[in-house]
Order: sequence, then structure tokens, then C-alpha cells
Amino acid sequence: MSRGRKQAVSLGVTILLGVAAGLAWADPATDAHNEGTRLLNAGQLREAIAYFDRAIRLNPRYDKAYYNRGISYQDLGQLERAIQDYTETIRFNPQDASAYNNRAKNHNDLGQHQRAIQDCNEALRLNPRHTGAYVNRGVARRETRDLTGAIADFDKAIEINARFAWAYGYRGLTRLLQGKDTEAEKDFAKCFELDPGLRQAFEPKIKEAKAKRARKPDGRPGDEPALRPQELLEKGLKGQ
Repeated sequence: MSRGRKQAVSLGVTILLGVAAGLAWADPATDAHNEGTRLLNAGQLREAIAYFDRAIRLNPRYDKAYYNRGISYQDLGQLERAIQDYTETIRFNPQDASAYNNRAKNHNDLGQHQRAIQDCNEALRLNPRHTGAYVNRGVARRETRDLTGAIADFDKAIEINARFAWAYGYRGLTRLLQGKDTEAEKDFAKCFELDPGLRQAFEPKIKEAKAKRARKPDGRPGDEPALRPQELLEKGLKGQ
């Protein structure tokens, strides 16, 4: 056999051995999770859930699969199921600040603001620079009329990330409730400067808040419905 042919055969054997080794070490649960993550990123939520289900059947302690299935359920509006999955994530990985933050957002969306505050507190204990947790806690505090605490949380989020447009928008809504219209308008201007697409989300709420406040016979701020952006759900996806 020629030297070149020997080299080709040797290379082929090496490749086959490598493929065989890869097959031997393949983890079906990881494969299912990675495919679910791909589908989630593509917006195919129900298909993604089917793969996360498979990953969890194969590995019932797979915290990443619970986390990403929770995001899928969140995107479908199935908030209680999302909370269940984030709870399972925390059970198997209690150091996951993002799971606490995402569960907090779902609690906020369901009007469970004290639970949201508790989860944000834990997220911030684990990661003191978690801007999403500051904003989600600020939303919960605003909804429970702790306006001073809410402002402090939005301030902290902006201190950490001065380009966090949502924090400016929420701080502006809170300042409207405080009657600080000039400061509120500055926050809205900064919010829309950083992310012009947020104008569509915030402007109806700004008008509604001002109208309700104007209708109050004693001049006190009226109730302002929560604005709950999907972006405050932390989509780390953890697929790698």
C-alpha cells in the first residue's frame, strides 16, 4: 500500500473513531434541550415545549430545561405554568438569580406584588447588579404604592446601566404618580431617545395615567394600570 493511501486510511479511521466516540458520549437530554432552545429562539413555542418535555423526562433534574420551558410558557401567556417551571429551576439550582427574576415578573403580571418583591430580593442577594430585578421590584413597589422605594430601584438600575430604557420609562410613570411632571417628561424623553420603539408601549399609559389623575376630585394621583414588558423577562436561554 502506498504511503499516501496509508495516510488516507489512517485519517479515515481517526474520523470514524471520533464520530463513534461522539455518538457514545451523546446525551439525549442535552440534544433535546438544545433543539428546544433553537425552536424557542425561532418563536416556535409549542414545538420547543415538546423538546423541553423530552429533556426533562430524560433528566428530571435538568434545571436549564425547566428554565427555558418557563420562558416558553411565559411567551404563551401561561403564567402559572411558567412560575411552576421557574420554581423547579430554583429547586435544582438555587443560585440562579435569573430564575428568581423571571418568576418575579410573572408574579407581577398576576398581581402578586409581594411575592414579586420577595423573589427580586433573592435575585439581588445572588446578583447585586441584576438590573432586571431592580426594575421588576420597582414595578412591584409602584403597584403597592411604595413610590419612594420604586424610584430608588429605578435609580439603581440606571446607575448600573445608564442605557436601560425601560428603567427611565417606569421611573417616569412613577414620577407622574408623585405629581412630578417635569421630571417625568425628562425620563420619557430619555426612554424614547434610547429606544424609540418604546414610545408605542408607554404613550397610551402616560395619557391614561394623566387622565385618571385629572379626574380625581382631590387632586391625588389615580390608579395607573401596570405596563408589563416582555423584555423584563430575562431570556438568557442557557442553551450552551
